[in-house]
Amino acid sequence: GSSTKPVAVAMTSGSGTAAMVSQDPKIWVVDDFLPAEFLQMVNSTFDSAQKKCQVVKKPNGREILARNIDFDADELCQEVFQRISELCGISGATCGFTQFMVSEVCASGQDAHVDHVNVDDVGSSRLSFLDLTRQSCSEAEPRRVVPTISIIVYFNPVGGIRFPSASGVKTIAAKAGRMVMFHNYDDESRPSHKASAEHYGIYFETLPRRVLIMGVLANHTPDPTQSSTCCTPALVYCAGTRRDPLYHDNPSYDTYKTPQQIAERIQADLTEEERIRSLSQPRATPKYDLILTLQLVFKDNGLCAVEGHNVAGDLMCKMNVSQQMMLRDLRGHVQRDADPNSAHNILLCLPNGQLLTEEHDMSVLHSWSDAAGLDKTGKAATDSKSCCSGCSVS
Repeated sequence: GSSTKPVAVAMTSGSGTAAMVSQDPKIWVVDDFLPAEFLQMVNSTFDSAQKKCQVVKKPNGREILARNIDFDADELCQEVFQRISELCGISGATCGFTQFMVSEVCASGQDAHVDHVNVDDVGSSRLSFLDLTRQSCSEAEPRRVVPTISIIVYFNPVGGIRFPSASGVKTIAAKAGRMVMFHNYDDESRPSHKASAEHYGIYFETLPRRVLIMGVLANHTPDPTQSSTCCTPALVYCAGTRRDPLYHDNPSYDTYKTPQQIAERIQADLTEEERIRSLSQPRATPKYDLILTLQLVFKDNGLCAVEGHNVAGDLMCKMNVSQQMMLRDLRGHVQRDADPNSAHNILLCLPNGQLLTEEHDMSVLHSWSDAAGLDKTGKAATDSKSCCSGCSVS
């Protein structure tokens, strides 16, 4: 089972709560912390922008559709990043950017990975404090290091993130304004990073996930409960822009790189994957995710007609249940019908991309009728075929 440890969050205005949802690695979910005007500014820019998405090919043959927009780090944004720094326990840390980039991404899936950033993308004077002997470096490219803290900011409720080896909650749903922070190290084990910090994003091919990726480079992992007294030297970074190219190492940012930089990243990825395979010990075959989109039709007799379809559109389960059934119980029914041998990790979502995770287990089905924006057939009321906003699929 999972356990959460609520941690009070100090804010300049408003209130928020950070919940620790895993001890290994340490993962926090933070809601109601970011100013509404910050979220509105980013989302309105994406909604009105005419910029088309671009196709990025990964070494494994998958394609990513990405639309990246740069924002100036104005006074409001600087206040947001300062709050985030304090939340991480690094009050007064250097923010290494004058711009930041938010990405809108559609994809068929993501491989499990540990985050990396290339320190050569930062001027040496800004990283004079960083001791590379305390960082987990890629053997294929020693200047690619695992950050001390990874931070994800979501701007819409599409998809989420999964930590296959986490001790607590493994799947976290995206939510507008939600932040997920996690530690990549136990300091006593540096320079090795935590294997349990391996994670992957949950994406959809036709529903864009809007996200800001950030990280913290430091020699010691700061204590988020001691932010007022922390003196840990650190650099806060986010996905690079054309003007300030500190790249969180991810193929969705290849639209900003030169062909040579892309080739170098791909070769480093392939070399690192081969090295890991050569060192890996035989282990049990991992369970793969089975994502089921639920169509819920609420009937006048108090029943709910449920159909679950996989990403290929195949019907995997069909049932009629009470509208007052808890999601936890429905999850059990779906598991028995769609995956009776428990060969997969069942992930449930609504047609609008909203993941239904452990945090929703005590909710009743009827509570999702409005939140999902469903029509009487159980489909999303706005059935868009847009891969990313402003980029139509032919």
